[in-house]
Amino acid sequence: MRLLMTTAMLCLAVVILGQDFKGRVYRTSDPSVMRKFFINMIEKDPDFQKEDAKKTPQELQREREIRKLYLNFFDINMEVTFKSKNRFTMKMDFDIPEEVHIKGETVKLSWSQRTAMKLPYKSLFLLLNKELGKERTCHPNAPVFFQDEDFKITMRSGGKVLEVYTKGDSCVEGLSIPLKRIK
Repeated sequence: MRLLMTTAMLCLAVVILGQDFKGRVYRTSDPSVMRKFFINMIEKDPDFQKEDAKKTPQELQREREIRKLYLNFFDINMEVTFKSKNRFTMKMDFDIPEEVHIKGETVKLSWSQRTAMKLPYKSLFLLLNKELGKERTCHPNAPVFFQDEDFKITMRSGGKVLEVYTKGDSCVEGLSIPLKRIK
């Protein structure tokens, strides 16, 4: 009986360690996380910090409110898709919601308004996804799932959550984006 249980446990360990994540998809579940990420990215940017140093506290507060209001018009999501042999790709997409909350009021946007707002940003996201969309190799058994000069990815909660951290000379070092498994 012990031999059977030991063999079963050994087989289970081999299956877990040899796991291929093919078909798994992780995505931000809340666009507000990405909004906070972009606000922090802007505020930690050295160029913005130089400009902000010249402003009064009231001007700084007003600019923060404008940034938050502006980013309320975007639902930005990040997605990581796994392919075979521990390869994965990343992408970001955005949408303009039908309803936007502005200073406690809900404003409905028509299809034509949303489409007009999307046009200038489509090319930006195409360029961004060209770089993010490159296939990369991950290490599912290591504490750091993936790491390069721009970011690192860790996994927690038994494979249910990926966390993307920016790093390197990036102006947003230390910020994280949690991604939940959707598929």
